[in-house]
Amino acid sequence: MSKLTLKKIAENTLRKVGRPLSTTEIWEEANRLGTVKDFVSKGKTPWATIGAYLYWSINRDKEGIFTLEGENPRRFGLVEFDQNINVSHRKHFLIGTTYYEGDGSRRNLYNSLIERNVVAIGFCWDRNLSDLYGNPSNDIRNILKKEGYQSKEYSAIKKFLQLEPGDIVAIKHKGWPKAGKACLEIVAYAMVVEREGEIYFHDPNDLGHCINVEFIETGLDIDREIGGYGETIYEITDQNRIDVIFDIYQKSQEKKVRSKIRKRRKRKGTSKKNKGKEARSGSKPYVADLKHNEIQEAFYLHLKSLFQNDRVEMEEDFIDVIRENDKEIILYEVKPFAWAEDCIREGLGQLLSYAHQVKTKKKVKLIIVGPYEPNKEELEFIEYVQSLFKLPFEYINFKN
Repeated sequence: MSKLTLKKIAENTLRKVGRPLSTTEIWEEANRLGTVKDFVSKGKTPWATIGAYLYWSINRDKEGIFTLEGENPRRFGLVEFDQNINVSHRKHFLIGTTYYEGDGSRRNLYNSLIERNVVAIGFCWDRNLSDLYGNPSNDIRNILKKEGYQSKEYSAIKKFLQLEPGDIVAIKHKGWPKAGKACLEIVAYAMVVEREGEIYFHDPNDLGHCINVEFIETGLDIDREIGGYGETIYEITDQNRIDVIFDIYQKSQEKKVRSKIRKRRKRKGTSKKNKGKEARSGSKPYVADLKHNEIQEAFYLHLKSLFQNDRVEMEEDFIDVIRENDKEIILYEVKPFAWAEDCIREGLGQLLSYAHQVKTKKKVKLIIVGPYEPNKEELEFIEYVQSLFKLPFEYINFKN
């Protein structure tokens, strides 16, 4: 009989419970259900050790059985939990990222969508649509029309409320002609999921109507020479258009979809501080990561005030912020992501490259700056990186 491990305890417990759990919940349920058996933990915090094992499995094991979702707390699940998604009837949607404010200005939602793992739509702003979610389109149309909403509103809402787990969404930045040619700009792909028993929810103070998703890929810059997609939301039913817009993200490529969800990519903001609520344009148009710029500038000013005798510079040799005194040089890389682990994963390689290029006899210290405090599992990850590489490295959280 194979030796019982914390990893195996987590697997058995999740399979019995049938839903994702935090590491603390895994340990509590293991004791309640008896899946811990006669295992005796040598550490005082076995749930933290479980987290470290599961993070390792997700990040290193290509055929891993565990998944990770949500935040505060982050929960671990099993890949098999996703099998209840009916991909044979998967639908494909195209949804925009822009809201038009009352004064005519445009608000781009891209960063907020990525951060909160949702797709969102305005219209019928004050109306909680939970009672209409999943209803037939004609029923939704008739109800909202009777309540006095305009055709543009219920035409969009009736499509949005048909999104269900397993559906694939292409996130568009633009769907109208560029330089006289048809153009559809795709910046991300996502799959609709149920999260903590909820698919749709109402957020009247910020995003409006939201559907939970897991992003397959973000930070994209894909141009498709097809037109006719200037409105907020479309369901794409023509197979030729599905082939063009969604490419590998179709039901026949399910393994690729789930693999990319688990290893989703993110991208950093650019250097000059444009903190407005608009999209960037240019030869390679994409939505600028304005949050990065806001954090970077505020953090730079914070260091200037805190270390008045040190030299503090921003964007010197592409380094987000550098601080220098008689004894040491500190390199700071700012990342805007919601999870400390993502900030470290994306920023540490850059810092190592910058440190290699710094010619000095002073001590060099590397610091990742993110907007959120690390949770217990992420503290374990930070300690792991520090001990593995013996680096003068830290993660600090800073909110502007």
